[in-house]
Amino acid sequence: MKHLFFSCLLIFVAGCLVADVAGYPAFSLNKKIIDLSWSNPTIDFLSRNLADMEKDSILDGVTIRVSGKPEVFNGKKVTPGGSPWGKEKGYCWKYESFQEAVATLKKLPFKKFTDNFYYCTTTTDQFDWFNDEDWKPVLNNFRIAAKVSKAANLKGLLFDLEEYGKLRIWHFDEIGTEHSLAETSERVYLFGKQVGNAIFSEYPDVVLFMPFFLSFEGELTIPFVNGLMVAMPPEAHIVSGHEYYSYTAREPSDYKDLRYTLMSRFSRNVYPENRAKFFNQVSLGPAFYMDAIFGLLPYWSDALKPDIDKGIIPFMRRNLAAAIEESDRYIWFYSEKGSWWNNTSHRQIKTTWQQRCPDLVKTIAKVKNLEKIPFSSPENKLNNGDFSENGGFSLWQIEKDQKKPCLGSGSIGNGKAVLRKITRGCFDQRIATEPGKYYFLRIRGKNTSKGRASCKVNFLDKNKKWLHPSRCFNLPLSRDGKETDISQLFTVPKYAYTMSVQLSVINEGDQGEVTYTGALLLEL
Repeated sequence: MKHLFFSCLLIFVAGCLVADVAGYPAFSLNKKIIDLSWSNPTIDFLSRNLADMEKDSILDGVTIRVSGKPEVFNGKKVTPGGSPWGKEKGYCWKYESFQEAVATLKKLPFKKFTDNFYYCTTTTDQFDWFNDEDWKPVLNNFRIAAKVSKAANLKGLLFDLEEYGKLRIWHFDEIGTEHSLAETSERVYLFGKQVGNAIFSEYPDVVLFMPFFLSFEGELTIPFVNGLMVAMPPEAHIVSGHEYYSYTAREPSDYKDLRYTLMSRFSRNVYPENRAKFFNQVSLGPAFYMDAIFGLLPYWSDALKPDIDKGIIPFMRRNLAAAIEESDRYIWFYSEKGSWWNNTSHRQIKTTWQQRCPDLVKTIAKVKNLEKIPFSSPENKLNNGDFSENGGFSLWQIEKDQKKPCLGSGSIGNGKAVLRKITRGCFDQRIATEPGKYYFLRIRGKNTSKGRASCKVNFLDKNKKWLHPSRCFNLPLSRDGKETDISQLFTVPKYAYTMSVQLSVINEGDQGEVTYTGALLLEL
């Protein structure tokens, strides 16, 4: 018993020290979901269907197929828009061709779709890195695409580096040049810089949503992206979609690996002059390949086993939460065989995801709004998490001089748990758990005392021995006296079989008190 007492004291004090030195990083659930699928709408489709598309939607934005007025070029009818490389070599877009499209987009009453992107791909059959004449129309078209996006109040460009034409321009061995890789890379770098100048001159604070960024297999994307970044002004931003790696993420730890590979492995491909921009202006945006999740593409679906075998709903509930935890701004959905709305004109899409899985939208909406789930929810793993009655938590406290009696007090009931005059102490509740389980924790409270208040989550092993404090975490309450919410998504560490949720305070003093008004723990 004495050993347990001092173990509790050690874990409690260590947690307080960690919080006092470094605190815990701010956490936000405010991430936006963008759909990048083949069902992405045209302006005409949006004009006719926007209200239905946004109704009950869990999306915050879409990619839009923006087209200008058709015209004749070299005796052929062509339509500006889409890939800046274009289907017709030498074809230069004109901004005037897009003015009607811009006017229509600006008038559309977007309510939920706040972050929309111009759909821009890499599609070409003819292009020579060493022919300046080949560059001119492409650079012009990038500039027009950026100008249109800015004028139409789009968030930016969806810029897909994956080649969809006959010519795989990012693969050195396939472009048929007599020049060396070094010479070609130098030209590609210069081209990337000029593309950047074209885009940023028209839209300085653009968001470039790049599904691959530095993770595409074509080696020439590296000098291109670095050239692009050289031209990037401070207000511009790039979202790295980490495409292939995101598509095969099975469990929460895989989303942490996405960040590791981006910031460690792929950051090695960033040139020295771009490293500051990379760490300050590039963010991670994880993806979900819906066709794989629904088992429509065995090659990709098999990569999600065995986790996907537990069912689409539990898979999406847990993994979307994990993606939200690691994402900086955006999460994106991609599919070729399904849609989030009816009547899409794409020939391969016959049904909506809602029709395939009726509870999917409700599940995604719930994960996006975890902070709105009431403390009284029957899903709350904490007993009496709304503090409606006296129970669920036990009070523990200790004085600096352990021979002296504890003078503090605590009470629970009527919607609050209050700690008064506590030197060191907490309300503690233990929950059985297992390594690898994934949870969402939200605490509401305010601190009007002079002490340090926080929620600490500690763990015990099978033998009820405390794990090292480095395996635990601490969420401090603000000292401004205002009621605030603090929250965190987390994975139970190895060897942990009991979780201790501690609503704590240290050095509270005689003035003020710490009041907790809710504690929610959800297993995802």
